[in-house]
Amino acid sequence: MLSLFHISILSTILFIIGFSGTIFCRNLLSIFLSIEIMTNSASIIFVAAGNFWKNIDGQILYITIMTVIASEASIFLILLLQLHKKINTLNIAKY
Repeated sequence: MLSLFHISILSTILFIIGFSGTIFCRNLLSIFLSIEIMTNSASIIFVAAGNFWKNIDGQILYITIMTVIASEASIFLILLLQLHKKINTLNIAKY
């Protein structure tokens, strides 16, 4: 079984990857996926901390976060399709 330290290192690495993707990418879809990676890294640490303290709250919070992310993803993708239809690009430098 992995320790809380190893899982927090994994979560930190995923958060850094997501943050760097948010900062350096120019495509709106890539930025959205980077934000998803960052929220998944936060969810991983919630579940790991809940498991470490023998508490179910981390898993409940994970389910809540995934529900919010799923609704946010559907709304964002609809807006992204409408934006692509209107402007024909997803590059943020063109705006």
